[in-house]
Amino acid sequence: MLSSWHPNWVACALGVVGGWIAAWAGWRLSVVLAEVGVSRLHWAWGMRAMAHLRWTAKEENSAALDLIDWMVMLAVMSGVIVLPVFWAMRWSSTARYRLVLGVIDAVVVGAKVRAAPRGRGRSRALRQLDQSCRHVEKRLFKVHSIAGSVSRRSSRLRLIKRHAALVAGAQRVALHQVDVDPEPALTELARLQLVIAENHLYGRQAALLPAELLQGVRPVSRLRNTWRESAHVATAIFAAMTAAVGAARVLPSMGVGEDVRPWLILGAAVLAATLVAGWGRVTRVLELFPA
Repeated sequence: MLSSWHPNWVACALGVVGGWIAAWAGWRLSVVLAEVGVSRLHWAWGMRAMAHLRWTAKEENSAALDLIDWMVMLAVMSGVIVLPVFWAMRWSSTARYRLVLGVIDAVVVGAKVRAAPRGRGRSRALRQLDQSCRHVEKRLFKVHSIAGSVSRRSSRLRLIKRHAALVAGAQRVALHQVDVDPEPALTELARLQLVIAENHLYGRQAALLPAELLQGVRPVSRLRNTWRESAHVATAIFAAMTAAVGAARVLPSMGVGEDVRPWLILGAAVLAATLVAGWGRVTRVLELFPA
């Protein structure tokens, strides 16, 4: 059946476990290489840092590690896994066609609704139709990001977002007709979604639907998406503050010089915020600070 890919949670769990094992092996190898490097270079600060690491690795000294030390180590180990996954989610072929794959899912579910017998089976299929249409709507609001052809500061962005809100409203109108006249409404909904996917593939991000289909349509409010975006930014700020506090406590014990500490603390904060909320949101937060 033609459908988009959905994750196999068993495979995902095995992948996470395998990633942690690979990260642990990579960590051990990097420690050995770092020890060899600093000893060859006779780097005093590096030798002190490696001595501190060897001391903390001993079993009798494990009780001396506080919560901040464990959080820093967890962040480093998680970064080895999160960064490749984030890259794949952003730039893989599946990510570039998220809207099209969402439309395919919605059309397939609509066909299931049409074929389902009346009763509990049809009710379940209608709930799946609602869910698939919500997924399409979410991806409509991210169509500029999915296409990858519009920068965040482009003047084209506002027009694309306004059009996406109208298209989402048109899809809701077509979906609501399923409870009025199901058979023609399902056909019209599928036709409308396929037009959206086709125009998206042709690069018409501000003309996903023709103007005659958008007349009298009430655009979907983006207030909910705005609240969600605010939550992401707040989480990024909290992660940056936590990482900065942790780095400020760990770096002195590693023998890092005072002239280098502010830069390392800033790097830890930006890295934590990027891992949590993405680089795009971090850049928007950084723009609030004076140059």
